Amino acid sequence: MNSKYKMLADHLELKILRGDLPVGSYLPGERTLCQQFGYSRVTVRNGLDLLIVKGLVTPVVGRGYRVLGEEGQAAATTTHIIGGVFPNLDGRLMDHPVLENGSVMVLDGLNDALRNADFNLAFDSSAGSIANEKECIQRLVRRKVDGIAIMPVYSSSEEFISREDDVGNYSYLWEMYNNGLPIVLMNRYLNGIGLPGVYNDDIAGGAMQAKYMLQRGMKSVIYFDDTCDRVSHLRFLGYCRAMREAGLSPCLVTPCNFRQDISWYCPSFDHEEEIRQLMPRISQDTGIICYGYVACALGHLFPDHRCGEHRVEWICYDMSAETLGQGCCPFPYVERPMREIGRRAGEKLLRLIEGDLAAGDVEYLPPQIITPPTTA
Repeated sequence: MNSKYKMLADHLELKILRGDLPVGSYLPGERTLCQQFGYSRVTVRNGLDLLIVKGLVTPVVGRGYRVLGEEGQAAATTTHIIGGVFPNLDGRLMDHPVLENGSVMVLDGLNDALRNADFNLAFDSSAGSIANEKECIQRLVRRKVDGIAIMPVYSSSEEFISREDDVGNYSYLWEMYNNGLPIVLMNRYLNGIGLPGVYNDDIAGGAMQAKYMLQRGMKSVIYFDDTCDRVSHLRFLGYCRAMREAGLSPCLVTPCNFRQDISWYCPSFDHEEEIRQLMPRISQDTGIICYGYVACALGHLFPDHRCGEHRVEWICYDMSAETLGQGCCPFPYVERPMREIGRRAGEKLLRLIEGDLAAGDVEYLPPQIITPPTTA
């Protein structure tokens, strides 16, 4: 079933093509359309965005939407502007490496792709809000950008609940893309079909963590995390694959009270109670796959990497020396190729703008393991 704003756009497009709304005339105002169709202002604006993308109307400040008709499609020219939408850019604005540093790195990669192309970048921050994200996209559409690269917001971004079925603004993005606006998603996957994207290969990342520990001589590797969201689920699948290839059984341990009052990107020693449940499971040299805050607490509990007579090592995702505020991270971690994701997304977007349909696919880039000098 078509969405309300798609039905509104189809109705107005038919009137334009029939000549009921002639070239040079203006559409009824947003308030009039709301009253006429009984739709909200958001729904009406979404429908008007579709007409802008299709080249049928253009926004005119203070006047409304002027009809271009089929002539507008034929005469459409590129603005040589690429739009970028990110959940948070405080890492750059505040010179703070902890806050959403990944967004900053993706933005830098996007700039790398545009540096040698005749395009400029206009970017905005959604501040982690679904509604703000749509408003950012609408502003860029009204600027007639040639395409948009998006690090999308999850619907559940403010709640620690399952994101397995999260679609965010996918239906709206798909309508824009299906009507001619090149769009590429970056790093954050939204469930749906049809949108191009460039993502970190989380399955490969989970497998890399397990293989690293096995290569270090660990006889057992414990996955100390939950698997309720899509990212951790895929990492766990990669871990299971590597363990089975090595002829070992996977072991999943979910911390008690998991995700309660946790500062995700900062080191913490406040979760010893949850972590101590691992100790009875350490009956041989053991590797632990975990989040960064857990890794810091493990270092606090096992300062000499020993649990009784057994050696214990750990590896996490997305930790960095900057996060720890020191020159070198004291334990290995898997780092997503954030800047490369941005660069590849920019290149894909430029190809889509040039009409290269082969660029409308999905790419998964492998992460890399960063090791401290003592364990390299």
